[in-house]
Amino acid sequence: MSKDLLPGQLQGRATFNNMKKYLLLFGGLFALLLALVALSFFLQGGQPGRTSQAPMPTSFPLDYPVPSGISAGRSGKIIIKGVEVNNFFTSAKKINNSGDIELSKNSDYSIQYYPVLNSFLITIVGVPFEETKTEAEEDFLKILGVKPQIACQLTINISASPTIYPELTGDYFKPYFCKTD
Repeated sequence: MSKDLLPGQLQGRATFNNMKKYLLLFGGLFALLLALVALSFFLQGGQPGRTSQAPMPTSFPLDYPVPSGISAGRSGKIIIKGVEVNNFFTSAKKINNSGDIELSKNSDYSIQYYPVLNSFLITIVGVPFEETKTEAEEDFLKILGVKPQIACQLTINISASPTIYPELTGDYFKPYFCKTD
């Protein structure tokens, strides 16, 4: 024991040194955690709240791989369910990370293709319903470049916006050209 220090003073100095060690340890851990958060932020492109797993809509990339269930046709066409149609991948408005494709969209309707389901969905938001539906169906035929009877071999569902047509929510319609009597 040192001559200059009394027994109580030695214990106080040891406690102070232990506390300094804990403060340095916790300070270092806090700095490391802060560095990891900053690194994560920069790796995500500086966009807070965005995770790398969230599907974010993007513009249509020209080199997007063709989903399974679709094969190449002749002269720049593709084949879906045995039906040769225009390659709408080259004219699509948008495509998301899931591969869902927006073929057409305006203030009255949108036309989507869902490769996982191998089906098309036309959503009507314009008024009146039947007139807008017919316009969307004609646009669909033009985009695909097929005759009505050929288009009927594809899976096509038409729905109404629940906001505009709450009475039709949950109902799906077939195109006028695919009606069976």
